[in-house]
Amino acid sequence: MQSTRVSRLIAAPPDIVYQAFLDPEALVAWLPPGDMTGRVERLEPHVGGAFAMTLRLPDPDSGQGKTTAGSDRFAGRIDALEPNRKVVWAIAFDSADPGLAGEMRVVTTLEPAEGGTVVTMTSENIPPGVSPADNAEGTRLSLLQLAQYLAERWQD
Repeated sequence: MQSTRVSRLIAAPPDIVYQAFLDPEALVAWLPPGDMTGRVERLEPHVGGAFAMTLRLPDPDSGQGKTTAGSDRFAGRIDALEPNRKVVWAIAFDSADPGLAGEMRVVTTLEPAEGGTVVTMTSENIPPGVSPADNAEGTRLSLLQLAQYLAERWQD
């Protein structure tokens, strides 16, 4: 089973970071890695609630998308919410490729630290068709964007 773990210090308190995982507008701003854009199709911010999002690649004809040539769609549910401490998503890619099948868990922990919150995202059961290095890089980029998003909106 493939997994990755990526951490970053975010210069905001845990309650502010936690809210960025529950707000569709915030998720669209920070979760799509790099030059990708996103659309939250469904977000029920409670344990057992549905979660669906489509990510679009900058070049829709790139052929690198998991769902279409230029997009990745995933859907699932929220398995755990511990306010200001933890968010757990269980997601699956919408893809005909058997190498992308299966449910992946993304466990996010928030730890108070000097200067803000250490956010750690652990992806478990990564489908065999997804490179762990690519998953880690995408997570790193998303966390960078989370830091930038919150820096623009939060001041202590």
